[in-house]
Amino acid sequence: MTLGEELKTVRDWLRYAVSTLGRGDLYLGQGQETLWDDALALVLGVLAIPQDRAEWVLDGVLLLEERRRLTAAVQSRLQGKPTAYITGRAPYCGLEFFVDERVLIPRSPLGMMLTEGLQPWLGAEEPRRIVDLCTGSGCLGIVAALAFPKAEVVLTDIDPRALAVAQRNVAKFHLEHRIELRAGDGLAALDGEDPFDLVLANPPYVDQAAMEALPKEFRFEPRHALAAGEDGLAFVTPFLRGLSPYLAPEGLLALEVGYSAPALDARYPEVPWLWPDLPHGGAGLTLLSGSALRAAEAAGALA
Repeated sequence: MTLGEELKTVRDWLRYAVSTLGRGDLYLGQGQETLWDDALALVLGVLAIPQDRAEWVLDGVLLLEERRRLTAAVQSRLQGKPTAYITGRAPYCGLEFFVDERVLIPRSPLGMMLTEGLQPWLGAEEPRRIVDLCTGSGCLGIVAALAFPKAEVVLTDIDPRALAVAQRNVAKFHLEHRIELRAGDGLAALDGEDPFDLVLANPPYVDQAAMEALPKEFRFEPRHALAAGEDGLAFVTPFLRGLSPYLAPEGLLALEVGYSAPALDARYPEVPWLWPDLPHGGAGLTLLSGSALRAAEAAGALA
């Protein structure tokens, strides 16, 4: 008797997936925080069943081809491939994005801040011009566009393959009329642009030691979107030194640097970084106003 004959229903496969993955040496945190959530996302994602409707089909008998695809999916996950790359589906901020190995899997805490209007830091005036640098899948820029429906949004990335994924997501949410995509290395993609009210940046920030210690799941993600030199600031340092022409004085920078936050503080101790303490997690995410950026620049604090 084959595996496909033994496991016939969606319920059977959920039970099998969670117990089988539980015996594997797997890392969680790329979209799912528990083994059950990972197994649920894997099985339902492969079958294209919405999670909020799963109870309706738990005892449905699967086709042979569906069982074959689930067998392959479980084996891929056991080998370390993240669930989002297997299914092409990444839940984030109440939305579902398409992802593959051309882009990082969405997980930035900045997304939840955007759904809350970046309050109280942004103030009463909603941004009219937003840029999302190193956009990858486009998730942050799209969440921002939905949070601020009057804003025009620019998404940039150095990798045209990532922009192809972002374009697919922009189309999925019918935002082509408000979101523009541009290829370019960091601020070079904005050459000649007027200042933005809100600059979002989730750039590469993983230092060399951390890159060497990453779980196998991260080896499937694009290395250039993670690795940022010995101290994790290879992108951030030139970015900050060139940012002021592109951030309005009354605007706001929202920058994620993850575990390289201590290195950023040590490199620029006189810059008045604001590190939000958020209930849904915000470690390694900092905010800086346009006026504070200009003052730090004038004082030589970004030298």
